[in-house]
Amino acid sequence: MSSHPLFDELKLYVRFDSDDEAALQELRRSFGDETPDIATEFYSRILEHADAAAVLTGGEPQLDRLKQSLQDWLTDCLSGPWDADYFERHARIGRRHVEVGLPQHFMFVAMALVRHQLADAARRSVASQAQQQARLTAVNKLLDLELAIMLHTYREDYTTQVKEHERRTLITQLLPAVARELHNPLTVVDSSAYLLQERLADAPASTKEHLAKIRAHAQRASRIAEGMLELARERLPMLRPHGLYGILEGVIRDTDTADVDVELRCPTPHPTVDIDPQYAEQILGHLLRNAVQATPGGRVVIDVVMKDSLASVTVSDDGPGVSEVILSRLFAPLATDKSGGAGLGLALSRALAQAQGGSLDHVDGTLPGASFRWHVGPTR
Repeated sequence: MSSHPLFDELKLYVRFDSDDEAALQELRRSFGDETPDIATEFYSRILEHADAAAVLTGGEPQLDRLKQSLQDWLTDCLSGPWDADYFERHARIGRRHVEVGLPQHFMFVAMALVRHQLADAARRSVASQAQQQARLTAVNKLLDLELAIMLHTYREDYTTQVKEHERRTLITQLLPAVARELHNPLTVVDSSAYLLQERLADAPASTKEHLAKIRAHAQRASRIAEGMLELARERLPMLRPHGLYGILEGVIRDTDTADVDVELRCPTPHPTVDIDPQYAEQILGHLLRNAVQATPGGRVVIDVVMKDSLASVTVSDDGPGVSEVILSRLFAPLATDKSGGAGLGLALSRALAQAQGGSLDHVDGTLPGASFRWHVGPTR
């Protein structure tokens, strides 16, 4: 059995030993397959809380996947082995909770519910009080370990957020100066290459090709500089009631969707939200352009969902999805897997979403390609 230093230390702290492992495995064998009932009860309780339910916006398919994941987690908890691989599997579950934005305090509430359900199963599984107590003790130690693992993942996330804040502070200080210094020389390069193109109309094809490359790269660099200025700009959003449907219709109309089938699904009456319309158009315009470019001749679906006075907009496509290479830094400035892309659109869109009290995340969507969900601000 492979070991993990942190997990070994945690097990030593709660005194989780081989007797507890045996008691858990006996419980797993004796209490039958009650995991579907536990999962159903668990999520029925979770959905009673608006803050927790707000992160579960994928409908019944997402709920079914989450219930199955909980069943698998319970089975794994009771089956072991409780080694380094176990720790890594369960740490990934904790990180997923962080990614979807589940508030940390719900970890304690959720674990208390699971603790109660497993304790009932332990009491029902055997008549002997001594065996019941052994299984209850093992369950409590196990769930203490699970809480420690999940808190560890939240601490990791906090450390990441601190580093991200420091990085953004540096970017905010440096970007405007760098971008301004770059913009004018790049404009000169582009205009000079254009004049050469005009004057060398009869030049060999290879010369024209090199001039075209100069202009293309100068324009791309200029777009990066402009994006850097926009990213560093700290204009406060002007929030006012605005209809999401009207903004989306305008964005679709103004976007070159070519031969892509774009479907807009919005509830009626159409939701009105407190947003900055200019920010909203930038966010939605970038998400739609990305989706259209990712799936030429394919399909894009835009879902507007209202849930417990919260609104969200999800843009999904049936393209190849996000490359694993950049998935971990998807929203970092200059991260892109598009040829000729500046890599600032998603970073800027997330900043604009957060400035309005919302969020922008990469999520599982209704189509097999990439999906991005904008959680909008308070609704009216």
